[in-house]
This record gives sequence, C-alpha cells and structure tokens, in this order.
Amino acid sequence: MGKILLGVTLAYCLVLGYLANERCKDWYDSISLWKDDAEKHPEGPVAYFYLGQEYFTRYEAATSAKEKQMDGDSSMYYFNMSVARKPDYINPIICIAELQRNYNQNDAAEQTYYKAMKISDKNESVYLGLGVIHTIKGTERLRSLRIPMDSFRLDPIARQELDSARFCFQAGIKLKAYFPEGYSNFANYLDIMGKTDSALLEYANAIEQNPDAYIPYMNRARIYLLQVKNYDKAIADYNKAIMLKPEMAEPYYLRGRAYLAKGNKTSALQDVEKAKTMGYPVDPAIYNDLKRS
Repeated sequence: MGKILLGVTLAYCLVLGYLANERCKDWYDSISLWKDDAEKHPEGPVAYFYLGQEYFTRYEAATSAKEKQMDGDSSMYYFNMSVARKPDYINPIICIAELQRNYNQNDAAEQTYYKAMKISDKNESVYLGLGVIHTIKGTERLRSLRIPMDSFRLDPIARQELDSARFCFQAGIKLKAYFPEGYSNFANYLDIMGKTDSALLEYANAIEQNPDAYIPYMNRARIYLLQVKNYDKAIADYNKAIMLKPEMAEPYYLRGRAYLAKGNKTSALQDVEKAKTMGYPVDPAIYNDLKRS
C-alpha cells in the first residue's frame, strides 16, 4: 500500500512539475502572460489594457522609428480592444489620449480626454493630460501669430487655451495630495508663461514628493542655469540628475555649461568631453574654446 501511495504521489508531482513548466512558458514575460490571459478570457478588458501598457512602455523606450511605430500601433490596438469590451473603462481611454498626444494628434487627444471626463470628472490624470494639450495648442497658436508669451492675452484663442491649461493643472493637483507629475507639469507651464519664481516653487513640490524623478531636476536646473544664473544650484540639480540617470549624456553637457559659466574650465571640459563620448551633440564652438584654454 505504501509503495502504491508513493508511486501515486511521485506521478502527481511529475504532472504538477510539467504543468508548472508549461505555465512558465506562458509567463516568460509580461506580454506572454497577458496574451495568455486574453486568450483564456477574451471577453475581459483587463488583459488587453495591460498588453497596451506593456507595448506603450516599449514604445517610449524604442530607439528606432520602425520599433516606435510597431510598438505604438500595438499599444493603440490593445487599448482599443480593452475599451471595446468595457466602454466606460477610463484607464485605457486616458492611455489612448496619451498616445494620440505623442503622435501630435492634439485635437483627437483633447476629445479623448473629454470622453474620459464624461466617465469621471474626478480623475487627476485627465486634467493633467488636458493641461498639457491646452498648453501645446496655446503656445503653438502664439508661435504661428508671432505673438510673445507675455502678450498671450492679445489673442482670444490663445488666451482661452492657456487659461484652460492653468485651470486643468490646478484642478488635477487639488484632486490628489500626492501628485508629483502634476506639480512638475504645472511648473513647466509656469516656466513657459514666464512665471519663474512660481515655476521653481512647483518644481520643489514635485521633487519633495518624488525625489527620485529625473525630469524636475533637469527642468529646474535649466532655469537656474539660463534664467536665474545661479550656477551652484544648477550644478547641484545636474549632480542629482546624473546620479539618477548616469546613462544620460545631456546633464553632463549642461553641467559643463554651468561650470564654464562659473569660470571652472577644467571641470567644464571634463563634462563636455564625457557628454561627447556618450554621443551628445556638443556645440563645437564651446568644445574648441575649452580645448584651447
């Protein structure tokens, strides 16, 4: 009896081992996992949404135009498949709008964000997306008319777009206590509008909420470097950006510019050469001047 029980147990373990091995093939990566889920539950929206997310991540990371096109198209396909199964599923709708914005389809993106707002007017990501869209449309309008930013109220359409952008950013921030990307994008808007002090305050809020985010340091450093002329603060922010993203060449180059502005040509040359070896398009005039000194 004992031998029979042992044999049955071993056989059962072998079956489990085989099934586990087969399942691991399905779970080889996230896309395989969610495709497997979608095949098993084709009526559900969730697997398609996460497939869209995975391809969106690949789209953002893609370095070639062909890869970007393929991953973007796959992402859009799966987001639409998700919405087709659940038309009031707000997450893929917001992601579709984000993709449309990345494709420079700003009018379509705006309409998609408003579609999401009809489902819920309490979603901070909707307001953030609309804030970005209104900022783009307002600034493009001014650029086409050759009207300076500080005179945006001269044109009623640009004024409406930029006032709407401000409203949307502030509405999104009010909806969510922890919203570093909201503060960061509002800071970008304020910087564009020439509100330097207010922009610095909002970048500080973004950094306080998420000290590991790369972009706010870069944008704040640019203000310190080019507008405020506080080169020590610019260098401190570029130091942080380099710590967070050592593979990025741009902060090395811009830190070199800050060192150059301080008169530290040795450190400036080291950073500029580092950026150059990493493939950054270094200004030849600056590089040659540093090499001669």
